[in-house]
Amino acid sequence: MAKKPLSALTKDLRKFVEDGRAAAGPIVVRSLQIEGPWWTGNFGRRWKLRNAPVMPTDYKDGLNRGWPGDQTNRFYRPVPALRLSTRETLYIGNSVSYAGFAVNNPNATVTRPDGTKTTYENHAMRARITPPSKNPDWYKVYTASGGLFDDLTKGFRAAGAK
Repeated sequence: MAKKPLSALTKDLRKFVEDGRAAAGPIVVRSLQIEGPWWTGNFGRRWKLRNAPVMPTDYKDGLNRGWPGDQTNRFYRPVPALRLSTRETLYIGNSVSYAGFAVNNPNATVTRPDGTKTTYENHAMRARITPPSKNPDWYKVYTASGGLFDDLTKGFRAAGAK
């Protein structure tokens, strides 16, 4: 077994963190696509990995298109890994214009076909919504359930951690 000097430890750790984070990014996105809110499929297709915040600026297709088929069999192309240095931040976000509404951010609205704006809670009173709880805080659903840490573990294992 070849021995390395202790001074190589930081370089090795940095590489491991960069590899693990790059591998975990697409896994996290896949979980958000499958476990997160859905209505049309557009929301799921617009999860992004970036080195800057992902802004909700994509207005193509709206909330009002029906989902084509069984929601449990949603297919999305894999998001490519994004390898960044440890000095850069990896952002995961959704670029669809109604992203804040879809994840139930406070005061986030979406414009209905009649031109009025509605919140997630108001929408839930009128329409079938995706979560069983009918009013989740999606961030807590994903983090409190352990989903985020499970996905990070999968990514770091894929990068070579035992």
